[in-house]
Amino acid sequence: MGAVLPRRELLARGAGSVDTRRLQAAVDFVVARVRPDQLILYGSATRGLFAERSDLDFLAVRSSDSGVDRFPVDHYHWECPTTGDDIDVFLATRERLEERRWAAGTVHSAALSEGVTVFVSPGSVPVRLSLDETDMVKKTLFEPDVATEYVDFARRRFAYAEAAASDDPGYACELLQVVAERSFKALIIAHGSPFKHTHDLGDLWDQVEAFGERVSAVRDDAVLKNITRYAGQFQYDFPSADESAASYRAFHQPASDILDYTERRVPVVQRETAARRAASRAAT
Repeated sequence: MGAVLPRRELLARGAGSVDTRRLQAAVDFVVARVRPDQLILYGSATRGLFAERSDLDFLAVRSSDSGVDRFPVDHYHWECPTTGDDIDVFLATRERLEERRWAAGTVHSAALSEGVTVFVSPGSVPVRLSLDETDMVKKTLFEPDVATEYVDFARRRFAYAEAAASDDPGYACELLQVVAERSFKALIIAHGSPFKHTHDLGDLWDQVEAFGERVSAVRDDAVLKNITRYAGQFQYDFPSADESAASYRAFHQPASDILDYTERRVPVVQRETAARRAASRAAT
């Protein structure tokens, strides 16, 4: 496919652990299926956290006349047939990407702030990546509708967790951690507030309660601490399968309840937040 793999840039961004052959195979696979103008690698592969179990995360950029829906972006999850790697691909138009450049918590801002361009089609002008972290912090927006994206993402991950539980309980626990983390952060964003950049589920639950939310799930701080271990940066050494299976059983129902509560509350909180902002603008 003629994919461009900037090895020096990957190494500079902490992605030296990504095997070039595997990455090339994944890029060729994605390019053949979505025909992007530009393909951006982001996530654990460019944060120096890539491990054997990690997905390869891509954002595929296409022109506005390519048939890509404006919102939400298309999302694909594939297995690379030549390497077996899991591949997550989000599809966005160039216009949508620019709109979401400063929207914290979105795939778009993550890809632009931490990503590396690994493919550009002939004749295409690549979207500029935002690599200035100071600028990102200054301009970052927490748009309330991001909360809906987080909830949708959490619901998909919950389905993946249930499907993986019997064969790979460690991965299922990792997914349940993501479900709870994204649910809590969705509630915080819906309230119009930035969240702390943490994977600690107990800390995030405290942040949610600070807004007056009373999550209708059984809280067990020991269980929360245990599941937090499965967050991205801790995935290099999963506990045993038996221990993970027990952890999954302990947190499956609380994770489901947290997600259900979030799905009910987010639309309500979004309306309340929008009303407060409108009243504030009217008063000024």
